[in-house]
Amino acid sequence: HALRAHLLLVAAQGVDPVEHLAAAAGARELDTAADTAAVLDWRLDDTGLRGTSPGPLPWIPGIPAALRDHPTWGPYLTQRAAKVTSLASQVHDSTTATADRMPDWAAYIGARPSAETIGDVAVWRAAMLVDLADQRTTGPAHLQKAAALWQRSLDQRLHGGRQPAMDEWAQPIAAASPSAARDPFAPALAERLAAMARSGVDAPAVLR
Repeated sequence: HALRAHLLLVAAQGVDPVEHLAAAAGARELDTAADTAAVLDWRLDDTGLRGTSPGPLPWIPGIPAALRDHPTWGPYLTQRAAKVTSLASQVHDSTTATADRMPDWAAYIGARPSAETIGDVAVWRAAMLVDLADQRTTGPAHLQKAAALWQRSLDQRLHGGRQPAMDEWAQPIAAASPSAARDPFAPALAERLAAMARSGVDAPAVLR
């Protein structure tokens, strides 16, 4: 579905989608890809924004000119985009206004993120319907390119490019369970183990 939507947006910009798809398929081999459509979606453009500028959210493509100028769909899509912008602003502003109270998902982050970062993550979690109980800072990993790049940038901002707890606990976690070390929840698990150790609990024993 993501690849089909991407090709529809390419066509809406007056570009031949079949030609672009053929070029993406021929760029490198596809035989080893677990999800061929996802790989092609990544290859079709560098930003993941389907050849447009960012839309109402940083990872959502803008409205192509052909659709924006359409007498029926133009006003509808413009209004929908404005509604998304308004709702995102409400979530962001309400979160940054209470940034002195760390949200539950930030409980195991070593350093306090900036209010702006907390607001941006709140918008992401709301838009992506991340479960309130999910303590991974940005929730499940996303495959669509623009969303994955934005999610990666949020994680970098939250951790400042460093994850000291993972530096300490990556090896014990991998020893306990190799699959857990590759899990997106591993950084949160490492932060929790580090917090337990700081409070005097025998964290290695608990992990084992």
